[in-house]
Amino acid sequence: MNSSTLNLNISPVTFAIIGGGFSGSLVAANLLRNATMPLSIKLIERNSEVGRGVAYGTQVNCHLLNVPAGKMSAFPDELNHFLNWLHQNGHQEVTAATFVPRQVYGDYVQATLKEAEVNAPANVRLERIVDKAIAIETTTHSTTVYLSSGQRLYVKKLY
Repeated sequence: MNSSTLNLNISPVTFAIIGGGFSGSLVAANLLRNATMPLSIKLIERNSEVGRGVAYGTQVNCHLLNVPAGKMSAFPDELNHFLNWLHQNGHQEVTAATFVPRQVYGDYVQATLKEAEVNAPANVRLERIVDKAIAIETTTHSTTVYLSSGQRLYVKKLY
């Protein structure tokens, strides 16, 4: 979707995603890819690096995925997305049956988020916030996320 299909005059809806590991990064990527209205996405992660989390943050190449590459796409409607990414990024030897290192999958999650961010419409923004969410207050109309730095985020949706 390009920016011409979204109304540029509407104020963005603010979403907060707590945790920038695998799940948080792919929620952000899907919001960026599928936006039908202006969005402001706040991705809160206490570490400066997003996309890996504990599961894919290992630096040891013998730590392999427990599912073959052909079944690890980030997008259920694009079953070969991960396999295609591998082939385009120096892993031409990988087949759908290959168990690849977890670190490589972390690279894929990071690249997937970056690609979604680059290709998002002009009024769909991702802000990466290096901080820790310490409390959440919800009312009927909004949610406040309190961060360890003292900052408060007022959001419409929380993931």
